[in-house]
Amino acid sequence: MSRLRITMILLFAFMSLGIVSTESLAQETPDIPEVVVSLKDDGVTFTPSDISAGITTLVFDNERTKAPFQGLIARFREGVTMDDLKAAAGDQLATVQLLRLYGGVVVPPGTQKSIIADLKPGTHVFLESPTLRTFFEVGPASMDSAAQPEADVTLAMVDFAFGTPSTVAAGEQLWHIQNVGQQFHEAIMIKIDENTTSEEAAALLTTVVTPTGQFAEDSPAQLVFAWPPMDPGENVWVTINLEPGTYAIGCVLPDLTLLPEMHTHLEHGMIRIFTVE
Repeated sequence: MSRLRITMILLFAFMSLGIVSTESLAQETPDIPEVVVSLKDDGVTFTPSDISAGITTLVFDNERTKAPFQGLIARFREGVTMDDLKAAAGDQLATVQLLRLYGGVVVPPGTQKSIIADLKPGTHVFLESPTLRTFFEVGPASMDSAAQPEADVTLAMVDFAFGTPSTVAAGEQLWHIQNVGQQFHEAIMIKIDENTTSEEAAALLTTVVTPTGQFAEDSPAQLVFAWPPMDPGENVWVTINLEPGTYAIGCVLPDLTLLPEMHTHLEHGMIRIFTVE
């Protein structure tokens, strides 16, 4: 399997996440600056247009008549120019290598979704496909930058494990998703039976994404949430609403240090089973 196909499957598969998305933010965050991202049929606008680095609530307001917004959020790596990205147009792997990924959101038409992101200065982009892109600039942090919100649950991704509580409260909880590892990571969450072993849960997680890069409709796994690939050092806060039960989180991204051999993070043991009560 080529590097390009691996990237297409495991990154841009999230462009079809119609059933997997965040809820509206469950807690009030009045001290955090808010940017409304208006998604329209004729383009994308930002209010305010002057965006500063730091902890920021991004409100995605999809005003489109039909099309959902299904996009990855990223910023240019240091030294990358607009010409570099244009030259990589149509090449998923080349595009992703130029960017630092925050993750992504899915916003059906006529709805709003919110996340809190720790934005860094620089040129940013929403990737709805390898060629459909919206750019925006993030300036230096202001003197009164907001503090991080108080999360109910922290999901720390490392090489190769998840740090998260063994028990999580049911209902809407604000999750802090952070990558403190050295590789990019994702979080695919499925609901499992109480007595499911780690090996059985891992086998279920491998059925979620098809070889063509779509989420499998016939997968026996009950997919409940997915956060797309996030680069090291990035942080987001999202609301996840879980029912009581047993869940598994896994990362099926490839270990890029071992390519062209295909070894996934899941094969390295990057899976976590936890209970929601």
